[in-house]
Amino acid sequence: SAPSLLNSGIGHQALFWDARLAGSFPFAPTDSTLRFLPPSSNVLVRQAMLPVLDRDEMRGLAGDRDVHGQPNELALIADEAPDEVWQALMQRLLAIQEYVTLFRAAFPATVTPTFQDAARAIATFQMQAFTRTGSPFDRYLDRDDGALTTEQKRGGVLFFGKARCNQCHNGPMLGSQGTA
Repeated sequence: SAPSLLNSGIGHQALFWDARLAGSFPFAPTDSTLRFLPPSSNVLVRQAMLPVLDRDEMRGLAGDRDVHGQPNELALIADEAPDEVWQALMQRLLAIQEYVTLFRAAFPATVTPTFQDAARAIATFQMQAFTRTGSPFDRYLDRDDGALTTEQKRGGVLFFGKARCNQCHNGPMLGSQGTA
């Protein structure tokens, strides 16, 4: 039931099956972890910061070992200290020279990158990798009358007319995320 990241470059109203990340900041968090998130107008940036805090999803439990067999220092950090988790993750990332080079290129004005910078990089990648706007329907909307077949145009008339599909599937992505 999770929303797709397809066309995330166009924008998302909400993420997660329960829409716990919705709209733009500020929002009323229903999940206690959300209160720790820094403000961002991009829901994908905020989403990228959450999985690393979740013990079941990525962070692990005390006693776990990392991929190199070393004790997992992230699992020892208290759940109420997300900034410490994000700082520890940045220490891991910045220990790899290739990442340092990439952070410098992506954020030239930043002296010391933060995990929010890493989340912005992840969100930017997702927006670029999963945005597709050259479909026949997109071309038709751009006034290319030959982009759709007669049968597809008839389907569109049904979609927006008698079948009333657009009652739920509306907005910029016709994906039931609303028109707002």
